[in-house]
Amino acid sequence: MAEEEADDDAKGHDNPKQRNNALNNFVRAAFYGLMGVEERSEKLKDPILRGYWVPDTSSKTPTNDQFSRPNFNLTFGKQKRWHKDVAKQIKDKGLSFSRACLNNAEANALTIDTIIDRLGIVFKNARAKYKMQGKEQVEQDECEMTKRRTGRKLRKAKGRMKVRNLVAKLQSRQYDWMFGVDYQSTDESEWEEVISEGSGDERPGRTTRIKSQNPWQSHPPRYRAAHVQELFALLDTHRIEDQNRSGYAAKQFDALTLYKT
Repeated sequence: MAEEEADDDAKGHDNPKQRNNALNNFVRAAFYGLMGVEERSEKLKDPILRGYWVPDTSSKTPTNDQFSRPNFNLTFGKQKRWHKDVAKQIKDKGLSFSRACLNNAEANALTIDTIIDRLGIVFKNARAKYKMQGKEQVEQDECEMTKRRTGRKLRKAKGRMKVRNLVAKLQSRQYDWMFGVDYQSTDESEWEEVISEGSGDERPGRTTRIKSQNPWQSHPPRYRAAHVQELFALLDTHRIEDQNRSGYAAKQFDALTLYKT
């Protein structure tokens, strides 16, 4: 073992650029290691309400180990208590996360200020990654919402087409456009998503759902003329009746938006 350590100490980084890259890699490996996160395969964890550390519950037997939870909603400079604690942890445990970056002598020679300086760079990059995670989630949520709304439009278009023959004026081909999916009104969900203020047991920035005052909001295209709106209302009267006759449980938004379609 002593010979291995001696060999390890002999592998220094004489080139300034090599030393700089090695130091950055060393601090980054320790930064992610202290969070208990695989840098390339896992998402960064959300911050906690108070403090910067959470117990390690992965072991079957209780331990005193803790995981770092920096607040990526704040800048590095506003978390001095956290980065001082983490810098000390990197100083003491850094080699346990990566022995390929620095040798023993180089790691032991690091000062807290040097570690904090590099930690700021690592944190800045991780913070950008965390924000991108949030954007990706928002895009996924918006995609799912669009799918749900399109599904409602499709069901509405099919239901109207089924009873088209009951409205004499709509037999003309000039009204075919009324049965296209894109020309149906947009029905918003009965649940309204809001971002919590982080009160109570909720985490800051956590998405929660609250029931809206009006369970369904329908938004017809603004370009509809009044006589076309009347035709849609007449068509929907037959559509709802057909649904009831067929034993279909009419959805709440059908009743609420009968004349707002």
